[in-house]
This record gives sequence, structure tokens and C-alpha cells, in this order.
Amino acid sequence: MELHRRSWFLRTGKVIVTCALQKSQYSPLYYLNVGFYLRSKGPETHPRAHECHITHRAGELIGRERAFDELLDLEHPLDDETRVMQLFGLLTKELAPRIQRGSTIAGLRAMLADGSITHHYLKGPAQEVLLA
Repeated sequence: MELHRRSWFLRTGKVIVTCALQKSQYSPLYYLNVGFYLRSKGPETHPRAHECHITHRAGELIGRERAFDELLDLEHPLDDETRVMQLFGLLTKELAPRIQRGSTIAGLRAMLADGSITHHYLKGPAQEVLLA
């Protein structure tokens, strides 16, 4: 993965995966946004998460929203070492395989078929490619 403008990017021939940390305006809560950008549907080389054709919060993508929310909420009572270890576990064991799977068109179609991503997260250009 490549770090650029405070976001991480994974590039394959057909898809760019974007991971970006976003801080809440209202509290010390952070969100990890994951986007899938279809290279055939745009010229971006470093798309921001909101420019991607499919965008999810990391917790939604792995079905662990509450766990991610608690770990990324700095007001949630948790010592730093535990927070780091649990976050590392979610990122490496659960999120990284989903990102790798979504780094191809076939993988995105499979994720759509098994419900890992749903139709309402697909922007128009993604629908053209993934539902064809």
C-alpha cells in the first residue's frame, strides 16, 4: 500500500482501494473509510474515499461496526495497549482480507453476491460494471 495525502492506496489493474481516517467534528471519535475506485470509470490516481465508486466504513465492511466504533472512540475507556492490539487484530485479520478481495472486479462481484457490500453503496458507474 502507498501513503499519499494522509490516505492509504492499494492499486491493482482494475481497482484502487482507498483507506482514510476521518475525525469527527464533534468528539474524539474517528472513522476509517474504505473506498473502491473502478479504474475504468475515472481518471483519478489517488481518489479520496468520497470520490470512490463504492464507499464503506471499515466496521460496516467487516460487520463489526460497534467494535470499530469503540476502538476509534478515544473517550471509550480502554488503555492504549489494549486499543492498539484489538485494532491491529481487526485490521489484519478481518479488514485486510476484505480489502484484498475487493481489489479485483471479480472480488467485488463476489462481495456483492454474498452481501459483504450491498447495492445501495454502489454509485452509478459501479453498478454498470458490477451488475453487468
